[in-house]
Amino acid sequence: MRIVSLQSGTSADGIDVALVDIRPHRSADRTVLQLRPLLQETIEMPARLREQVITLAHGRATTAAEMCEVDTLLGQAFGDAAAVLGPRSSRERVDLVVSHGQTVHHWVQGGATRGSLQLGAAPWIAEAFGAPVLSQLRLSDIAARGAGAPLMAVLDRLLLGDVARAQGRAQATLNLGGIANLQVVAPDGGVLAWDTGPGCALIDHVVVAASCGLQRYDRDGRYAASGRIDDALLARLRAHPYLASGQRGTTGRETFGPHWLEECLAGSGAPRPATRDLVATLTSLTVSTVAEALRGLPESPARLIVSGGGARNPTLMAWLRAACREQGIPVESSDRWGIAAEFKESVMFALIGYLSWCGVPIRLPGSPHQGRVLGQFSPGPVALVLPPVLGRVDAVRVSPARRRGTRRRYDADDDAPVPHPALRPRE
Repeated sequence: MRIVSLQSGTSADGIDVALVDIRPHRSADRTVLQLRPLLQETIEMPARLREQVITLAHGRATTAAEMCEVDTLLGQAFGDAAAVLGPRSSRERVDLVVSHGQTVHHWVQGGATRGSLQLGAAPWIAEAFGAPVLSQLRLSDIAARGAGAPLMAVLDRLLLGDVARAQGRAQATLNLGGIANLQVVAPDGGVLAWDTGPGCALIDHVVVAASCGLQRYDRDGRYAASGRIDDALLARLRAHPYLASGQRGTTGRETFGPHWLEECLAGSGAPRPATRDLVATLTSLTVSTVAEALRGLPESPARLIVSGGGARNPTLMAWLRAACREQGIPVESSDRWGIAAEFKESVMFALIGYLSWCGVPIRLPGSPHQGRVLGQFSPGPVALVLPPVLGRVDAVRVSPARRRGTRRRYDADDDAPVPHPALRPRE
């Protein structure tokens, strides 16, 4: 089954497009899915649309008319972004499109998730692409009193469960997007997953403002590498109740957005730090909160596998490796596991699409229910015919990506499962 995955992260600077081939391999007592990323590209978001998304996510007052406009324009942009796959005739072999959409708000009240809003109307994508679309992936879990996040645990449990059991040690993963989220897969198959705090969103915000929009992120970690950490500001940032309490929950821009950063800066009574020092301090905030979360585990994991845009920031990664080295935790990139670091979320959404298509219920960590089939289907121009229910999936194997794309401006044939690197015999 070939699935197209579409998503835009917290920074809203681009639409990630991935084409993933997924094939089941059944034995007497197990079903293993073989995933092969066939194509991965990032399409730059239109500047005006990105500005609207960012300001909405920051809590700016809006109107029903603007919400309707942004929802429609995002749906059309996602549909057009999928054109990277080529002319319509070449898309006939695609069975399903999965669109996470663009998160503009995650509603948490009294420690419980009440709702989550992802924009990007799926019917526009279905009509443009000519295939059914699965969207609204979080709401089924939230409606059943779950948190709707972190979704990365779905992939990590299936990808790392066998490794954790074979080694008798937990395996941890970290996704460094706008918000940093940590997943820990235990040898018994249990999974812990939560947001540790800010990832790269605040770093990106400071760089965008300082460069008047000419730079979207701290390229090669240069700002952080040349700056000095403001210890007083770092302590003030870490005093936020979510971070100070060691809470294992979900969070987002509505909590750790520019408004919060500006409040901390204004309340410090000190001169505003230079851009490089502010970026260094925010980079240290991300690293220190992740390190603190790892320190709070009953036992150190065997490894920390890092993905997300932050995995391409050499300064952030060097500081993270140093912090983890103190705890005896080696740090790896998800590249080593066959998934390009910046596209791991895309592969994860494709997997969720396959599971929902086959009627496999998903239980996110901490959810009180026994599992829900996630998402809503928009059939598009063809009748929606679902296959027989698969039952369960025991593991996932990933073949190396066939092609990794580059950022573009907006205007699998192997059948044998591939063993995990950690399970391969030593040479």
